[in-house]
Amino acid sequence: MALLGAALLALAPQGALGFEAAERTALVETLHCFGCNLAGAPLEGAALAGAYLTYTDLSGADMRGADLTDAYVRFANLEGTDLTDARMDGASLWDARLSRIVLVNASLERSALQGATLREGNLSGARLAGANIVNANLRSADLSGADLTGADLTRATLRGASLVGAVLVDARLDHTGLREADLTDADLSGADITGTNFTDAVLCRTIMPDGQRDDSACP
Repeated sequence: MALLGAALLALAPQGALGFEAAERTALVETLHCFGCNLAGAPLEGAALAGAYLTYTDLSGADMRGADLTDAYVRFANLEGTDLTDARMDGASLWDARLSRIVLVNASLERSALQGATLREGNLSGARLAGANIVNANLRSADLSGADLTGADLTRATLRGASLVGAVLVDARLDHTGLREADLTDADLSGADITGTNFTDAVLCRTIMPDGQRDDSACP
């Protein structure tokens, strides 16, 4: 657990991250950082597996390639945070603020994102197989090429989102809002689309749950 504290101290000078000395000590000793201020912190490649970061402000932080496997990041602020290539499998991000987050090619398999706000986030190429995304707000998010196999997107909002080439095989889209979403080349084989709102969605070379291809909105 001391790896997080060591990483922080190595990556930033004294006081650069904006948190108090007591918080720094707690990080070094326990990896427990409840409600800390780590906004803009340089945490590229940091070892944060299993860290407790609930209510922590990580907005704008550089966390490219960081390991947040099984971390608790509930109710945290990660708006504008760069988590490109990060490992977040099994992480708990309930009700986290993730607007404009960058999760390009990040791994979030089996992660808990229910109620999270990911508006305008970049999740292109992200791996979200088996993730719980119930009631999440992904309006205008980029999920192009993302793997959402078996993910639960019940009542999630994806209005205007890009799902170009996304894999939604066996995903749960029960009453999911896909209004104006781009589903070009997306694969929804076996997905549950009960009550799904496809109003003005782009369906082109889209594989529907029954395995049939829908080209109704191709140019």
